[in-house]
Amino acid sequence: MPTGVRVAVLLVPFLLTRFLRPFDDQAWARVLIIAVVGLVVLSWTLEPLMNCVLLLSRDRHLVSRPARRATFLFLGFAVAAATVAVLARTGDLPGLLLLAFGLGLWAMASGSTHNVHGGRRKVLLVGTAAAASLGALAVAATLAGAPGASSAVTLVLISGVVATWISVFS
Repeated sequence: MPTGVRVAVLLVPFLLTRFLRPFDDQAWARVLIIAVVGLVVLSWTLEPLMNCVLLLSRDRHLVSRPARRATFLFLGFAVAAATVAVLARTGDLPGLLLLAFGLGLWAMASGSTHNVHGGRRKVLLVGTAAAASLGALAVAATLAGAPGASSAVTLVLISGVVATWISVFS
């Protein structure tokens, strides 16, 4: 997408939620917000999802080695985010919902690493490994009730925002 469209895709949900704030209690406003946010997430995850379909078919040779690596990273973070979200809801651990969101951001960022050029790709790949390790540490620390668990969750969330920003605007 052109840079202007990418910026619009980032800003429209934010502006829409601010504009629809007075209509919070009405169903049409909630449906509109959910639809827009869903379209934004779909626009960032469609390529890795379609690469998954290609990898499962006989046409797997169409997916390049870097795209294949990015797709596997996307799948790993997406499964981790879903697992942590379920764990947070069933275990009544609200801090893990932020971690699930951060891992979801890393899924979107890592799913497009093959589109990032030069040194930024290396930074994203190193960040991906660090975020995966830190995410596992955050889950273990939260389940153990360690006092530093919220710091690890915050780091994964903030780094996910930065990684998404880097991958979207590269």
